[in-house]
Amino acid sequence: MIFTSSIGAYKPSEMLGTYGMSKLALIGLVRNLAQEFGPKGVRFNAICPGLIKTHFACELWDNPETKERVEKNTA
Repeated sequence: MIFTSSIGAYKPSEMLGTYGMSKLALIGLVRNLAQEFGPKGVRFNAICPGLIKTHFACELWDNPETKERVEKNTA
């Protein structure tokens, strides 16, 4: 099974703190599922993409200063 988490799980954020915490919790779930079901041949993984230009992230792209800061810190 593949779950979609986020790179936001690994850094604190004043703007998206709850989002990041939920994605970090998802990574914890995936790790525990892998521990429990891995020996039975079931695989669990989480992908953690960086920022993607979506409607959800539009506030990060609309402000030039924020966009520059986010792009610099995503590398």
